[in-house]
Amino acid sequence: MLLSHDHHPDNLDRIGRTLLGKARTVFTTEEGAQRLGGNSAGLSSWRKMDLQTPEGRTFCVVATPARHGPEGLNRGVVSGFVLFFADAPRSGVYVSGDTVWYDSVAEVAKRFDIRAAILHMGRCAGPGGRSTSPHNDGE
Repeated sequence: MLLSHDHHPDNLDRIGRTLLGKARTVFTTEEGAQRLGGNSAGLSSWRKMDLQTPEGRTFCVVATPARHGPEGLNRGVVSGFVLFFADAPRSGVYVSGDTVWYDSVAEVAKRFDIRAAILHMGRCAGPGGRSTSPHNDGE
């Protein structure tokens, strides 16, 4: 299971927390793994964890940088992820996690050959409810 962060109830609510125990491993931030304990594995940005599949392939999970909100507003550590098989590194799947666009997100495309992306497209609002997107269309 991939968990961008555990410290906001709109991201991980009470029901979601009950599901964590059913996962073999919950990949999240290092801080989140410390809070959650149990089956969680904390990964810092760019750290990779290899998992062996029953078929003998190596499945790779890499934590990617993410920023939860605009620069200068500390809302806690969050993570994105890149997933791929070691024997097919040019077929990566990027899971953005709960992040805004910033330079480190662009670095993901420089480091990995992404074939599919799962983007969390919620509206990020800063103080006063103003959108923090650099591509704000006025909404």
